[in-house]
Amino acid sequence: MFFFINTKEKIKDISNNRIDFKGVRNLNVIQISKNGDFEYQKILDEIENEVPFMVSNGIKSGNSIFFLGRKENKKQLLKVTLE
Repeated sequence: MFFFINTKEKIKDISNNRIDFKGVRNLNVIQISKNGDFEYQKILDEIENEVPFMVSNGIKSGNSIFFLGRKENKKQLLKVTLE
C-alpha cells in the first residue's frame, strides 16, 4: 500500500513506530507493508517542483500514478512509476 503526501520539512521518526510531517512543498511516498511496517522516501523537493500536487486525486494507469499540481496559474503533471 502506498500513500503520497505533500510535506514541507523532512519526515521525522517519532516514538511507537510513528512519523511526523508538516507543510506542503515536498512530495513523499509512504509504503506500508502487510505487517504494518512503513518506509518513506522523498520523490520531489521544493526545488524540483513549483506547485503542490493533488495527491488525493491521483490516477492509476498500469504501474504508474499521475498527479496534477497547481498553484495560481502554474500547473504541472507528474508521473510516478511504482516498482
